Amino acid sequence: MRYVLICIGLMASTFTLKAQLQDSTSQVLFAKYLFDKGMYQYAAEEYERLHFLYPDNRYFLTSLFKAERFSGNLVSLERRVGSLAYTDATLSRNYFLTLVALDEIKTAENVLYKNLQPQTEPNLDKFKVGLLLLKREEDAALDSAKIWNINDEALYKLITTGTSTKKKSPFVAGLMSALIPASGRFYAGDYKDGLFSLVFIAGTAFQSYNRFNKNGISSPGGWIYGGISFGFYLGNVWGSVKAAKRYNDKQYKKVYDETKHYFNTRFLD
Repeated sequence: MRYVLICIGLMASTFTLKAQLQDSTSQVLFAKYLFDKGMYQYAAEEYERLHFLYPDNRYFLTSLFKAERFSGNLVSLERRVGSLAYTDATLSRNYFLTLVALDEIKTAENVLYKNLQPQTEPNLDKFKVGLLLLKREEDAALDSAKIWNINDEALYKLITTGTSTKKKSPFVAGLMSALIPASGRFYAGDYKDGLFSLVFIAGTAFQSYNRFNKNGISSPGGWIYGGISFGFYLGNVWGSVKAAKRYNDKQYKKVYDETKHYFNTRFLD
């Protein structure tokens, strides 16, 4: 009787284990299906269950990180990487790429230099050059790419775009508008506001001149229109400086967005 009970127990354990394996296999396939369909948050939930059941399975943990990376779950990724004391290169890599995708550039740079090493990350130099582009350091990015002998056409295209982009000097824009009202705005490509400033300043200045010419230096209207014209003149100088900065920001954003797209589409593994 004792041996019969032992056999029954072994058979029951075998059937239970088989059922668990079948269930986990189905769960893995379902999680992969969700990830492939772009349902990253749901995929992360499935991989979270698998990681809980099989905490030593590296594939489940890595897949969980990838799913959370593409879902943008920065808080969870930060917690997981912190709990691993930044010792896992693959997970730190996914954390780094997520930070870039979420515009956390400073934190991404810290993770890159602290947690990723050339021995474990073959794209480390590309990551560094990409970060330089995101930080508006196009010339440094070009120099680094040449020093490290990086062979990546897409990355060089981004560098060329950044270094060849014409920038406008805020100082020059302000100086131009100080000498010739609204000319700094035209220089910065702000034609609409430049035309408005030119017409308004010229119009109020003419009204001021006309009233002084008729009524002399004591003309209230001359002083009023003169004050308005001078106020718009100062605003036109400051506005020209800002217009040049906006122009540069717009050009930079184009390079920034294209660099982010490079990170998000080039390193999917």
